[in-house]
Amino acid sequence: MWQLKSLSTRKLFILYISLSALLMGGVGGVVIYRQSVKVVAQIQKETIQVELQTAKSYLLQYINNQEIAYRRMTSLPEVINAVSGAQKIDTRTLTERLAQAQIFTQKAQLALFNSHSQAIINQLDLPKNQVLKVVGRILTGVPSDAILQLVQRDQHQFFTLYLPVVAKQRIMGVMVAKLDFNLAYFFSTITSSHNRWIGLSQPSAGIDLFPRDRSKWQVYEVPLGYSDLIMNYAVSTHARITQRNNLLYRLGLMLALSALLALVLIYLLGQRMLVRPFQELARSREQLARHSQLLVEREAEAKQLAQVAQHAHDAIVICDPKGRITWVNAAFTNLTGYNFEEVYGKYPGTLLQGPDSDYQTRQRISEALTTHQSIRTEVLNYRKDGHSYWVDIDITPVLNSEGTLESFIAVQRDITEQRHLEESLRQALSRAKDANTAKLRFLAQMSHEIRTPMNGVLGIAQLLEQTDLNPQQRHYLDDLYHSGQHMMVLLNDILDFSKIDAQQLQLEAAPFSLPEVLDCVRSTYAALSIQQGIKFTVKSQIKEPNIIADRSRIRQIILNLVSNSMKFTQQGFVELTVKDIYIHQQLYLVIRIKDSGIGIEPNRQEQIFEAFTQAESSTTRLYGGSGLGLAIVRQLCQAMGGDIRVRSKPGKGAIFTATLQVTPSSASPEPEKIITSQFQVNQIPLLIAEDNRTNGMIIEAFFAKRGFQCTLVMNGAQALEIIQTQNYPIILMDNHMPEIDGIDATRQIRRMKAPECYALIIGCTADAYSDTRTEMLSAGVNDVLTKPLQNDAIDILLHRYEPHFRKWQIWLENTPELGLADLAEAPDWLTRRPYSFRNIALNFLQQHTYLWDQLNAAIIDENWLAIDERLRELNHQAQLLDAEQLMQASQHFIRHISKQKLPEMHWLRQFQHLQQNIHQRLHQWLQQIENESTDPSET
Repeated sequence: MWQLKSLSTRKLFILYISLSALLMGGVGGVVIYRQSVKVVAQIQKETIQVELQTAKSYLLQYINNQEIAYRRMTSLPEVINAVSGAQKIDTRTLTERLAQAQIFTQKAQLALFNSHSQAIINQLDLPKNQVLKVVGRILTGVPSDAILQLVQRDQHQFFTLYLPVVAKQRIMGVMVAKLDFNLAYFFSTITSSHNRWIGLSQPSAGIDLFPRDRSKWQVYEVPLGYSDLIMNYAVSTHARITQRNNLLYRLGLMLALSALLALVLIYLLGQRMLVRPFQELARSREQLARHSQLLVEREAEAKQLAQVAQHAHDAIVICDPKGRITWVNAAFTNLTGYNFEEVYGKYPGTLLQGPDSDYQTRQRISEALTTHQSIRTEVLNYRKDGHSYWVDIDITPVLNSEGTLESFIAVQRDITEQRHLEESLRQALSRAKDANTAKLRFLAQMSHEIRTPMNGVLGIAQLLEQTDLNPQQRHYLDDLYHSGQHMMVLLNDILDFSKIDAQQLQLEAAPFSLPEVLDCVRSTYAALSIQQGIKFTVKSQIKEPNIIADRSRIRQIILNLVSNSMKFTQQGFVELTVKDIYIHQQLYLVIRIKDSGIGIEPNRQEQIFEAFTQAESSTTRLYGGSGLGLAIVRQLCQAMGGDIRVRSKPGKGAIFTATLQVTPSSASPEPEKIITSQFQVNQIPLLIAEDNRTNGMIIEAFFAKRGFQCTLVMNGAQALEIIQTQNYPIILMDNHMPEIDGIDATRQIRRMKAPECYALIIGCTADAYSDTRTEMLSAGVNDVLTKPLQNDAIDILLHRYEPHFRKWQIWLENTPELGLADLAEAPDWLTRRPYSFRNIALNFLQQHTYLWDQLNAAIIDENWLAIDERLRELNHQAQLLDAEQLMQASQHFIRHISKQKLPEMHWLRQFQHLQQNIHQRLHQWLQQIENESTDPSET
């Protein structure tokens, strides 16, 4: 008893429920079991009765269906005639008729007897005496109805159905049908579980069929009420017991689950109604104690927070849910100049923000307050004295336990000095960018100013090289040319470094063959290595020969590295190895230069990659160089996703290893065409627009020796003027020129009518930056040459446009000039009737300008249908004028248009001149007619 008192209320309640459940379960289980056995037995009995009635009805329905079907056959006229002998019927015909009359799929064996028991048809395989005995009983009228006889043969049973053939209320004969009956198949739906067995018995036939072991079956004998047939229906005793046990098991299981559910419900209700109130009381006492302690702690914390807020350096503002000020700390008064009494109940935004406060920032703060969201931003506020200041404001909504807004807390930090510092930094950065831009502009201008005279120096050197010189003069000329080339290399290095330093380097991405680049490097340094007595080898370990990258920059990296090793190696070897590797599915190009040169001190190995720096100060004096080559290589490698490193010991040579990110190319790039001969034409007109006379003379000499007929003008305005009167298939256009520069002149040419707008325009510039090239190409030039001009570069460009020049050459050699109609020698009718021709001429002049403008617009748009229509109108006008040459030219033009192809540019120019001349001659002729006319009435 003492132990029970020590248990908790919950444990006592669980113990009570458990004992009650055991007692109720034991008593209730016995009662329910005994009652369940009776109920199950009754259910099984009723189930068997239903099964018996179903099987009996099923079998009787089958017998009735068979009897009705064959009884109909006894009423057939052929059957009645056959048994009565009234008409002789062929047995075969009767058999076929009976077969047709059978309606069941399984055909029965039939026999037909007359009133004398003589067989008319007999298909039965039964003993004849047995059949005749039953037939005799029917003929004598005992019985007078049908007889169904069960026949047992081995393990197979079947029915024999005897039916009287009645005509005129007399039994005229008997029809016998043997009905095959598969008992197992017939009752398969009932006996398939092997818990039921069905058999048939007929005492009159001596057939009594029961299960083999009747002790295991409960047999029910069911009379069918038809020809003393009995259906023996057996139910397995084991199956009945099993079925009863299953029902009892399920019933017990359901009762157990119900009891368990009841216990759970009782437990839950008891827990709620009895146990929980006591538990809640105990918890309430504990919570009260904790809340008291928490209240004390929070009071202390609130005092500390109030002290922090009051003495914090950041301004703190508390507002009610409508955004009105309810409390501020001392820092707020120090920052704004307002005391608490001045700001209480006012809106902070209205009070502190002014005309220069950002409107969008104010809107974002307002939206955050409306939606009860936190926000942090920077805003310009104003003090009480009107001075502005910047604050970093953090506004947080305060919600109670129910999620209702109670207040807003805003913390404001003065960031005015920080904003001033940021503004100073921005101005400094802007000045730095402006200075960098000015430096780039200065370098671009200096590049142009240096390249312009260098174009003259190197151009004249190349021209002198092709003259007769003695060995000493040629030696001096070679030194001059190589010195100029070296100066251009230094200039290009400075420009490359400046572009990289200003982050304006633009890398191209185009497919090319890496082995071709290596072959170029090998051929470039083969002669130099032999001259220096150095062994130079190139090893290729590449698996992806075709890659996508900036070909010129990769070539520049390799050439700079090889040139650096060559410069510092007086004897021994220089070895170039190139391979490619995949790292994390990214293809890298590894360039390795190994030499046996002077080497580098360990503490200087990083410095050599800095601009204008070499390993030792004496290196510049001994070996020369600007110190930019390796710096450019490192910056190019890093721009291409890689880097470069060096390993070296003094006197032991050096190994430079550069890595670059590249992309493999599936397509093979077209090999570069190697130009081995100078380009030549025969007197094709060339217009040169160049403001520097020396450069103009050099350019004229370069192109004149290639067969061009050159015309030199000093600016773009002169170029635009001269192409109005003479056709030039190619124009060499300088960039920087007075009055109208090359870019503006090119744009104006491209806006002209055909054929001027189709001229091949080659830009020529001393600017080394890609922006200039891009701008010239956007203006409409076909290609760009960079000064100083090189013979090889000129030949490569001219070969690129060789088809254009070939068409012009064919025209110059084979195409005659278009003539003009001689209007002074007009036909006789024109001389006799000048006023009639005057009307035709006036109509032509009125239509000609419109037709020519429409034709030019259609030519530019390549609108073939519009061109054809305008040409046919022009041809009609030419026929009225009797301008034979204009008619022929129009018809020639129409034939070209039918193939959707324009004539050559030179032909279009001649066609334009022909029309202009006719137009001019008509004006002169009309003036002459007006002056000489004496018969105004003549028509």
